[in-house]
Amino acid sequence: METIEFRGKHIDFQHFRGTVIDQRKHETVTVSSEVDPMRGVNVGGSYLPGEKITSEVNSHHDIWMMLDSGIEKSISLTNIDLKLRTGQSATFITATNRETQKTVNCGVFNHNADEYTRIRYPARINDDLKVHHVRFLGIILTIVIWLATLIITSSIWIAAIVTLIYIFTLCIPKIKRVRRLNKQIEETLDTYISNVRALKA
Repeated sequence: METIEFRGKHIDFQHFRGTVIDQRKHETVTVSSEVDPMRGVNVGGSYLPGEKITSEVNSHHDIWMMLDSGIEKSISLTNIDLKLRTGQSATFITATNRETQKTVNCGVFNHNADEYTRIRYPARINDDLKVHHVRFLGIILTIVIWLATLIITSSIWIAAIVTLIYIFTLCIPKIKRVRRLNKQIEETLDTYISNVRALKA
């Protein structure tokens, strides 16, 4: 197990290895519609708004493995092109936020093909685990500070200066910290992948 400690929070990287005993791939289609005034028609002097129909196709891969410990485990992946055959030996690498106990799959190493498939990039791992990331709230707060200063001072220049001070003192350092953590996740994963690669199929 590898652990990253960042500003009092911990990400634990672990792995489980086993043999693929069964798998299934399937797709789901989600269809939705919304009113689209640009697609309307005139019928008998009345205007009827049209509908815009959209569809989203998601691919799913359900895998069942017999772990080296003898326990059977199922893994479900969405929109991941994972090339695994029944009978092949594979190791999944996971990351867990120790505080929330949320776990995500980072990648899988196919020992028979000597191939690693990335499931999540470092930034996505950080974002999904909510360890240290730039929140949408920060963007909203920046806009609120700008508007509040503009209303109070009636000066667009003062509002701009106050907002820039906020960005440079709080936002930019946080973005740098997030990038630093993402880089640390990437380096830890690279080391972990090298260790897993050394295991024999």
